Amino acid sequence: MVSQGEKLACSVREMAQLLGIGMNSAYAICHRQDFKAAIWLTPKKCIISVEALAEWMRQEGGKGIE
Repeated sequence: MVSQGEKLACSVREMAQLLGIGMNSAYAICHRQDFKAAIWLTPKKCIISVEALAEWMRQEGGKGIE
């Protein structure tokens, strides 16, 4: 549940800043088939669900660790 003042979504620029990556990398993530957090508003503009981004990060963090 999102509390008052907490954002439901962020821009690609904000996602890039949160993750410490560049804009090209952020857009590349948004275009991935397994990245369901991106909500495309137009062919060139999307917003990212903050909750779905956090879940995707948890899933991706466990890959490759054995």
